[in-house]
Amino acid sequence: MARIAGVTSGGNDYFRDDLPVELIDELLTAEADVIEPLIRENAKKMLSGPYSTKLSAKALTRKKPEYGKDKTRELLFTWNEKRTKYIKNGVSKRRAATRNAEIAFINEYGSRNNPPRPFISDGIDRGEKSAFDNAEVIFRSWQEKNI
Repeated sequence: MARIAGVTSGGNDYFRDDLPVELIDELLTAEADVIEPLIRENAKKMLSGPYSTKLSAKALTRKKPEYGKDKTRELLFTWNEKRTKYIKNGVSKRRAATRNAEIAFINEYGSRNNPPRPFISDGIDRGEKSAFDNAEVIFRSWQEKNI
């Protein structure tokens, strides 16, 4: 969701290699603190209806910041658990499980039979400015202590 490639502040350029990992993790967490409730709120609003189980909002979780494939620190949102239902095949029953992440993806981008309901991207867009402001407060306090 969020990555830090470089931060410019007060005429000084700070790149991720110059910043301590703890600070980058704190910045990512500060941004996620703003974005996560907005995605949850959107999931509750946009994914409601007669067939809704409300599990997309409940299953949303946040991973700890870690290094991604391109060697940048990133904090990812994911959906835990699977939804299980029993399907009757004549005499026997079998369990069919669908991951909540798959359901969230289909809701976000739509499918052949369902229109897109962009609850994730809308939450990110709505919270982008306040998430940045939240992280900026932390960065500025770090900057004052270390410069």
